[in-house]
Amino acid sequence: MADREKRHAAQYRVVQKHFGDNVATGNLSGLQSWHEDYQAADKFLTLESDIVQSVKSDKLDAHTIEKCITELANGTQVDERFCADCQNLFDDWPDLSDPNVKDPSTGLIWPGSGADWKHTVARSLQTLVMEAAAQQGCKFCAFLLQMLRDAEALVTFRKLELRLLALGDAETASLSVQNWGTNSSQLLWINLPGKVCDHCNSSMAQVTGFESAALESSADTYTQQGELLKIARNWVSNCAENHKDCNGSHRHRDKLPTRLISVNEEVPRLVLTAGLETNDRPRYSTLSHCWGTEPFLQLTEQNLDTFVEHIPLSLLPQTFKDAIQITRELGLSYIWIDSLCIKQSDTADWVREAGSMSFVYGNSFVNIAASSSPSVHGGCFVRPKSLVDGVRAVVKIHPSSSTLVREFRSREVYDLNTTKSHLATRAWALQERILPPRTIHFGHRGAFWECRAETANEFLPSGFPKQLGRGIVNERIRIGHFASWWSDVVALYSAANMTYPSDKLPALSGIARRNHDERGGAYVAGMWLDEDMLVQLCWRAIEPRVRPVQRAPSWAWTSVDGQVRYQVRQEGIMETNYGRVLDAKMDLLGTDPLGQVRGGELRLACQGILEATRVGPTTLAMGETNYPFRPDYVVPEPTSFQREKVYLLPLVAGRTGMAVYRKDDYNERVQEIRVDGLVLRMEEMGSKASFERVGMFRYFKDQVHDHDDGKEERFESFVAEFEREALQVVVRLALENFEKTDLFIISLV
Repeated sequence: MADREKRHAAQYRVVQKHFGDNVATGNLSGLQSWHEDYQAADKFLTLESDIVQSVKSDKLDAHTIEKCITELANGTQVDERFCADCQNLFDDWPDLSDPNVKDPSTGLIWPGSGADWKHTVARSLQTLVMEAAAQQGCKFCAFLLQMLRDAEALVTFRKLELRLLALGDAETASLSVQNWGTNSSQLLWINLPGKVCDHCNSSMAQVTGFESAALESSADTYTQQGELLKIARNWVSNCAENHKDCNGSHRHRDKLPTRLISVNEEVPRLVLTAGLETNDRPRYSTLSHCWGTEPFLQLTEQNLDTFVEHIPLSLLPQTFKDAIQITRELGLSYIWIDSLCIKQSDTADWVREAGSMSFVYGNSFVNIAASSSPSVHGGCFVRPKSLVDGVRAVVKIHPSSSTLVREFRSREVYDLNTTKSHLATRAWALQERILPPRTIHFGHRGAFWECRAETANEFLPSGFPKQLGRGIVNERIRIGHFASWWSDVVALYSAANMTYPSDKLPALSGIARRNHDERGGAYVAGMWLDEDMLVQLCWRAIEPRVRPVQRAPSWAWTSVDGQVRYQVRQEGIMETNYGRVLDAKMDLLGTDPLGQVRGGELRLACQGILEATRVGPTTLAMGETNYPFRPDYVVPEPTSFQREKVYLLPLVAGRTGMAVYRKDDYNERVQEIRVDGLVLRMEEMGSKASFERVGMFRYFKDQVHDHDDGKEERFESFVAEFEREALQVVVRLALENFEKTDLFIISLV
């Protein structure tokens, strides 16, 4: 304890020397007033709180910070992997246990687990001291700093620390630890200087939080960081030998891409796979990457013969060079790279090869993803040496002296390496991630392994818990819960960017073809014509954009730009149908039924439809009541739709699966109820009338959250209006625009 206090006093003197007289952030009286307010503020301050935001204008002198960190580092000793402060924490880990409670996930009593949601402050933290220790090699300090950087909080924490120091206040940030219920896992987070939040649901805990899993005391702590490509080889070989889900058979398994790049000699070259021996199908890697805007070497009709002889390695961009090196290190002889294996100047070749992505990537032995590089020139090996994205440590529980290994990892370790990477902003990259059996992501956070059975990273190479991530690439989820899986695909894919809007359907066709081959079913413009079609039709644009040039029928989510979502129907959820889909006719642009379309017609049998008037960008009027709705796209001139006649077509309704306490009786919970449907505009097409989608509506009863478009009175009035008027509207429309045999049938285009 005495050594710790001496060390902290010495550290404080160093920081005080460099920053103690720094009151240039404002006049002293103003700072003192701020200090009083900060001290009086409660523990639930957030990064967005006004009193915290007020330090934004403070200036940080980078030169002084560097000098201070250097001086602190000179006085910091790191034995093996941890500084003295971190090692002391691990040697005296707080006891939050209850010896009478078993971990519900294992049925075992772990040392240090049990007491339900018990909390403590484990240690104080100072960002300058942590950065100095990280520079000297402390893995846990480096990990904590990364958690602050991920939360975009490091600069704010530092400004708060230095402002408090200038006012003579030695308060620092702190590390909280809380049991995760009664199981052996724990939640940790970094508190603002001088403030302690005591529950993981607090804002700061959500922003700076991470988790810790308890492992057997014999678990590997990765004392020696392995060589990166050796770790990658171990991942690949273990998966190929032991993961049944990653080595299953599927249709077209024996098909090869038209061209591959041979890398088993010093100079790579292009090979036509038709000339390869078919007895032993060659294993090959694929590359998933962002092209960028700068020019680079590509395959054309003019250089095809040259590429067959040799591809000048010196002329290739860095990402291609790195991918070739990785391929060789993994023991493979071939790689497929889109711009080197598809003739970029040949539209026919592009169309043919683009339609083959399901087996080009699906039959890949391993996919290499350059996850962080914005262009082909960025490379694969881009992790800063100082970054640490996971730590294991032996901890001793005080006072029992029980020993176990704790693994510390970000709650978002999966998403940060996959769905939130730069590569994930490219729409084509989604099928390049889903189709292969295994992918190694190389990015700013290091190497990350993702296959159908396991995830891991280079810091925690033996893998994460089964439930961490993998949903989108998990074959069992895809097959067993297809509707939910496809809705996730739609949400991720629609949020990504598309250089050429006309690629919206081709860039998804590989995933569609894989599913069509395995489960059948009609595929129409990004949707599946099955029992869930009514739910799929209730997609909503999250942030509507200007309407693009037509590339799909208005009822399909592929007709709009930007992210779309829809809620999947589950047992007992949204159980009422107001109609059924009869059939769909697609107008294909080419011969591929899963590719580009000009448009399409969808026929529905419905129970009724309501007339309304559009009186604003997001507002409809029926009688004396205004109803909000969600438009599919924004209109450049909002006045162009004023007083436009539209129609409301309810499709599904029922319980949402959420419950709320009754307003008049807080002892009783009632189910939230919702009705979803489409907002349509009538289109005259000769003697036939059809409807074009312009948006969707959603109205709630007994709502759990205060939705702007879900006031309970709107739900009640809509249902009453529908029961009273819908049939009359249908009859009138039928008499005016339809044959009598089509009385309850409408056509969407």
